[in-house]
Amino acid sequence: MRKSFFDKAMCLRIAIIGLALLFLIVIGLLVLREWEKNRGQFPEHEMQDQTLVYDGVEYVIKKNLETFLVIGLDKFNGDAVSDSYNNNEQADFLMLFVFDNDARECTAIHINRDTMAEISVLGVAGDKIGTVTKQIALAHTYGNKDVS
Repeated sequence: MRKSFFDKAMCLRIAIIGLALLFLIVIGLLVLREWEKNRGQFPEHEMQDQTLVYDGVEYVIKKNLETFLVIGLDKFNGDAVSDSYNNNEQADFLMLFVFDNDARECTAIHINRDTMAEISVLGVAGDKIGTVTKQIALAHTYGNKDVS
């Protein structure tokens, strides 16, 4: 009789531990899904007559602007698909479109692909591990390809 009680108690403990582990795994996956869904999103800030000082000149930050960067990549047909954060594609065309919603105007700014810029380098987990100064055409090569 004593052995039967021990077996039931042991089975109950194993079941409770198993359920607790399952619960922790499910919670971990839900947290990971939320983190991935919000990755790359920036919090919206209410701008009220904020200013920016650049080279000693003060500028008033304009509200109600939207910007879109159009990038043309030099992708070749024979290139293999890679899941790495580093790839062999370079930006051969960069155009920044600035939409002023108040004035209902659009301004296009061409960015020379040879412009030198400080580029963030991402590690295998997608975290920033450093910066390098290179042509802006290489920024896509060192960055995250997942824009979803």
